[in-house]
Amino acid sequence: MMLVAAQSSRPGTTAHVAAFAPASPCRGSPRFAIRHHSQRACTFDQNPQRPVIGSPLSSTSLGHGVQGTTCRATRGGLQGGGGGSGRGGGSGRPGGPTDRNREINARIMAAPDEAALCAIVEEHHPEFNHVNAFTAYRRLLRCRHDRGRERTQALAAAEAQVVRHVGAAGARECANVLHALAASKHAPRQDIPPAIGARMLSLPAHAFNPQDVANTLWAHATMQRTPGAALWGVLDARAEQLAPLFTPQNLANTFWAYGTLARLPAAQTLRALERAAEARAGELNAQEVANILHATAKLTRLAPASGLREATLVALEQRGLEIVASFKAQEAANVLWAIATLERPAGGLWDALEARAEAMARHLNPQNVANILWASATSGKRPSAGLLSALEVRAEATAQTFKAQDVANSVWSYATLGLEPPEPLLNALEVKAVEIMNGFNAQNIANTLWAFAAWERRPGAQLLRALCARAEDVAHTFSAQNIANTLRGLTIMASPPGDRLLGALARRAAEVESEFKPYELVSVLWSSCFLCIDAPGLTCRLVSGLEEAVGRLCDVGEMDAASLSQLHMYLLACQLEEGLAACMQSSSVLAVREKMGSTARAAFAGQGTRPSHTQHQVSLALRSMHFCVHDEFRCPQSGLTLDLVVSLDPRAGEDTELSLDSRAGERMPGRWAVEVDGPRHFLACRSPTGATVIKRRLVRLLGFSLVSIPFWEWDSLQGLGQQAEYLSAQLQQASTS
Repeated sequence: MMLVAAQSSRPGTTAHVAAFAPASPCRGSPRFAIRHHSQRACTFDQNPQRPVIGSPLSSTSLGHGVQGTTCRATRGGLQGGGGGSGRGGGSGRPGGPTDRNREINARIMAAPDEAALCAIVEEHHPEFNHVNAFTAYRRLLRCRHDRGRERTQALAAAEAQVVRHVGAAGARECANVLHALAASKHAPRQDIPPAIGARMLSLPAHAFNPQDVANTLWAHATMQRTPGAALWGVLDARAEQLAPLFTPQNLANTFWAYGTLARLPAAQTLRALERAAEARAGELNAQEVANILHATAKLTRLAPASGLREATLVALEQRGLEIVASFKAQEAANVLWAIATLERPAGGLWDALEARAEAMARHLNPQNVANILWASATSGKRPSAGLLSALEVRAEATAQTFKAQDVANSVWSYATLGLEPPEPLLNALEVKAVEIMNGFNAQNIANTLWAFAAWERRPGAQLLRALCARAEDVAHTFSAQNIANTLRGLTIMASPPGDRLLGALARRAAEVESEFKPYELVSVLWSSCFLCIDAPGLTCRLVSGLEEAVGRLCDVGEMDAASLSQLHMYLLACQLEEGLAACMQSSSVLAVREKMGSTARAAFAGQGTRPSHTQHQVSLALRSMHFCVHDEFRCPQSGLTLDLVVSLDPRAGEDTELSLDSRAGERMPGRWAVEVDGPRHFLACRSPTGATVIKRRLVRLLGFSLVSIPFWEWDSLQGLGQQAEYLSAQLQQASTS
């Protein structure tokens, strides 16, 4: 798939505006580690990592590549990059730093631990120039946070000096401080980010080198803040100009930032970065390959119609295959997710990453597990038996740390793959889902209900109540697809949603009526056949709110057989159900019936039926009891196929007309419809599915006395005698109920 890049003009670089605006929040707390260029710093982390990218639906990151202020030994101390200032403040740039500032900077750089650094800041901050202020602040941010009050006071003093001297700072110093802020997760004074942003805007574009650009974009993305339009334009334009000079790390961080901010670069910037990535593909390490592919996939979601060239994607995939043995667990998970999102062929790289993920399974976190399952389901390729087993073991071990989206993605993926999780894992996920239900959004709810419906099983009572309650709370955020999947799921599970939830979804359906796709709308109409049993008034309100959408069905060119069959059931229910009778007065429903009714019925009738062995046994037993039996009876008025029609009248089963207007709901004495219900008619708990409930109700409304024979009851009978006794009792009960 290709990415379409945003078109934007290039703002000037002299406007002074706030550099930060809130961005859409990303899930999860970022983790960071910083690469250090000076080994004389405080007791900082000595195991730096490059950035680690997040999930399809959220972003976690590890910062890297902070460009330290260049400090080298000179007469009288250390030379700080970007010039110095006179004693006690002032830019001092024309004359360079004073010996006193050099001495202070040397002490800052040589501080052996956080306590020593705090003491230096406390003693000398009134004398700081901009180099001292930015160096001290950055190094404080990189400390391990071992000291509470002293560090807080030192940070406040350093921040005051940063704001005081920000007008003398260079691009590198600004970029490094932003990077340190992002990596530390420290909440600075509110005026720090705008002040640094304004300073960066005042600098000429050529002041920014490749790492300044990459670090600044990475910092904004990590802090979940989108740069202001003017600064964005400067960074975007400079990224285009410098792309050929970007290191692999610069490229990965820049792509990662665009993806995390969910903001497309300008077209010419994307092309330049693309060419650079392709040219340097052979130098990329595993995490850089993962970052670029993951970001590309996220951006593709914004613009699915176009994007990276095939040659660039092939180069990245080839590099990934060459170094697959160096992929960490999260990198393997993220690349699998990217391949699925980009709809790339699941070829050699996919197989190699699956093997790598299986080998590294003990290091997978819940998000990684969910992402691999999601990628497999989206690509339509089941995980290997070894990988699936490893994922299940890891998921069960870490179930208590799953987040809402991890739970929803996992169950959706299993259902999409036609699989069910092992019972212990499913139980663990259910328990966790109830615990974190307040974190479920509309899609998480709809996907979870859809998954359980696909398994033809109800969630535990506690989870089902929690899902319905949460759905009611967030009903105003449901999309048309969420509404359709939620109602379909509840219908298949034969679980009425309750008046409050159904009312909330009816209101929301009317608001998003124009968004319903034909198959989603028909699914809602089919669900109304079940919903109207317990809530006819609310169901009628739901359908009435979709009247315009129903009318548009007449303009649909083609519809699949499953949707047409559902539409037939709805039109039949409108004729028979008192609760839906008002719908038949709707001009839209009448138009659909006129134009599509016969096509829908034909599609319904075209569904193949194959009598089961159990059905054949029941038929023989009834005949032995001297009943007249018609197998696979097609009701001429409704189009429904009844397993057996049984009567004492030899003419029973003939295609005699039954007027729906005059006889609907009237019992026909001495005539039974016998449904031999196999496993597919029941949920795992042996309650009938919603589809079974709908058919049973319509059969009764057609005037038949209905006998339902569950497969397990019939299988328990021994011999013709027990079978005859059982059937007699069932027929008698149906006649009197």
